[in-house]
Amino acid sequence: MTHEFECPYAVGNVIKIHLETPDGLEATADANIIKVFKPFTLSSVMLIRMACSSLRLEGDMILKLFDRRFATQLREDEKIRPWNPDTETEYRQFILDGGASEFVTQLNDGETPEGSTWSAAMDETYLHDHMLDLYKT
Repeated sequence: MTHEFECPYAVGNVIKIHLETPDGLEATADANIIKVFKPFTLSSVMLIRMACSSLRLEGDMILKLFDRRFATQLREDEKIRPWNPDTETEYRQFILDGGASEFVTQLNDGETPEGSTWSAAMDETYLHDHMLDLYKT
């Protein structure tokens, strides 16, 4: 599956990471991507280099992100079309309208929403909920 839009997780890119320790200390740091482990499957995995003096974190580390937009294997397994900005707009509106919350409740209660065809917003909501479950395990 190829993406029409450039993935931000590429060698040389810098991403901002919000960090929080178990005791509540927080910081934001720049992470320089120095290696990407492809293909992305359920998560995007990369080697990053960062320095966060306030949390005494410095050096190279592995970063694993559960980003539904680039969960290639999960999208293929579930036959969900690739992410694009229009899909994101529809998904965000679904959240604002309260549809996403209701849909997640139905999914978690084992109910199948009416109709066999889900909208792009429903697909993204499902992916978000599934990725959150993966993150928590």
